[in-house]
Amino acid sequence: MKTLRLFAIFLLLAAATVLVRLSLAGRREASSAPPVAVSVEKEGISFQLAVEPIDGYDAGALATRSDARVSLTLRDARTGEPLRGLRPLAWMSKDRGGAQEPPGEAACRERIRGYLGGLLATRPDVDLNGYLVVTLDDGNSLSVINPLVAFGRTRLERLITLSGRPEDWALAPDGKTLYVTLPHVDRLAVVDTAALRVEGSVDTGSRPTRVAVAPDGATVWVGNDGAGTVSVIDAASRSERATLAAHEGHVELAFHRESGTAWIASSGSPLVEIYALEELQRVGTVDVGFAPAAIATSPLSRAVYVAGGAGVVEIDPERRRIANRVALEGAVSALAVDPGGRWIFAASREAGTLAAIDASNATVRHAWSGLGEPDDLAFSDDYLYVRDRAAARIHLVERARLATATGPGLVEIPVGQRAPMAGGRSQAASIVDTPEPGTVLVANSADRALYVYREGMMAPVGSQLTYGREPRAILVLDRALREEAPGRHVAHASLRGNGRYTVALLLESPRIATCFPVEVEGIPEVERPDEPMFAFTPLTDTGRSFAPGEPVELRFRLADAAGASPAPEELSLLVHRAPGNHQWRPVPVAEGGGVYRVRFEPPLEGRYRLLAAAPLRGVRLGDLPPVEFSVAAPPPAVGKAAP
Repeated sequence: MKTLRLFAIFLLLAAATVLVRLSLAGRREASSAPPVAVSVEKEGISFQLAVEPIDGYDAGALATRSDARVSLTLRDARTGEPLRGLRPLAWMSKDRGGAQEPPGEAACRERIRGYLGGLLATRPDVDLNGYLVVTLDDGNSLSVINPLVAFGRTRLERLITLSGRPEDWALAPDGKTLYVTLPHVDRLAVVDTAALRVEGSVDTGSRPTRVAVAPDGATVWVGNDGAGTVSVIDAASRSERATLAAHEGHVELAFHRESGTAWIASSGSPLVEIYALEELQRVGTVDVGFAPAAIATSPLSRAVYVAGGAGVVEIDPERRRIANRVALEGAVSALAVDPGGRWIFAASREAGTLAAIDASNATVRHAWSGLGEPDDLAFSDDYLYVRDRAAARIHLVERARLATATGPGLVEIPVGQRAPMAGGRSQAASIVDTPEPGTVLVANSADRALYVYREGMMAPVGSQLTYGREPRAILVLDRALREEAPGRHVAHASLRGNGRYTVALLLESPRIATCFPVEVEGIPEVERPDEPMFAFTPLTDTGRSFAPGEPVELRFRLADAAGASPAPEELSLLVHRAPGNHQWRPVPVAEGGGVYRVRFEPPLEGRYRLLAAAPLRGVRLGDLPPVEFSVAAPPPAVGKAAP
């Protein structure tokens, strides 16, 4: 009997041991990186690539792709140690027509050269080095646009529907969450930037407008213009931690990292309130002597700057009192601190002026006039951009020349057709720097378009219509591979379904190029919306040749089987010239009965194609037949010698 009892105890202990081991194994598996889908080795480096679905992804009505997370791990092939600090470039293209052998070394390098050159014929299905553009629309939505998408597909990635009209937004430090104020419904929307969908919302005070995220990302601060308060939202629990007293009027926010304080300025009072970031207790008040219009901090001078009236005050955050006053011409309406922290820029819409204040001595170093009505200031690596709300133009200031005695001159660049003030404007920025060196995007709500400007050019190099919506503000979501752990780079990807893909990888140092296949499985595939297709009928005789610079008017009919047609703002048109990579985005005019016309002046000889799409109806560029026409110089007149 005793033997049986001991044997039973032994079995129980053995079973418990097995259960513990299984539990630990499960924990290790759950906490480890996703399983490696493919592993290749080249020149002493091991490349391990895995693809997994994004957790909780809920496809929107406009989704035509499947969202996934791609992880690329680089290790020393001999020791297995992760290789830190490398910056891989990667592309994925789906193999058509069954399994194919990966390209050889020469063909692989040629493919990568095509990807780097942006050639239409060699666009990848997935660019793991790209970015997305988000516009804050005039309606209850955010538009997500892919500016680098392949020719023949829609550029509208997603339409994020909100419960109210958005006014301002702020991105969390890790880039994973976007907070959007909705003043008409007194809420703060929380947007997942990976899945591109609203995760939830938080109640705020009356008419929330400005929003800012604390430097550590732990709290989100919302200025309630209708209540004269600030709601402090806990980023983890998404609940309100405190309601802080401000003053009447529009609320502006700034954080001073070194002292761990938040600064609140209201347009209805000269008193600037100071709160501790951790304790959320008021720790001081500064009377600036005027109604503040803007507030900012400088990491270099470690000071706080408040603008309003006809000047800027510098506040010592430790003593919490005014250190300097800088008098300026006209009421200051915009304030910005350059990324280095030395230069404080103040613009006056009233006087049409811009001043550069040297933070080292709180004096005006340079001043410019004749800027119209400057209302938005933005920075790239080399320039300050100043938008004129009263004219279709921007001004550039070369930052490297600010330290010289003469200073930089103003460079004026035309942008768009109409003055931005004819459209809507939000509290957020209308000019943003992009991951492409020397390139910025400018939103013009009046034109309902985005303009691409490349430094060194005297005009935008391209434009992108925003599908009938006014882009009142703009921001960039970087989707490039990012090193989240030593040697492990992660990026979001919108795949074209499951199947076999060819991955192309490039390392700059050491210089390595390689291509290999990967089989993608288990990604939830999203069906295209079941929308009626349209019959496309060209109505213009394009048999004759047009001359360069001659106006070309193209007419076409677009209607479904029931005779219904999309509105002009729902159409996306593209004119493409061959040979070359020239593109134009004309705006259609409706004549009625499903008939539209487009007027276009081709600048060069060549073969042109007009393509039409209705992205919101599920009709992409390339789904409908093109309208083709030729442009050639006319032959010399008979009896006259050719010049």
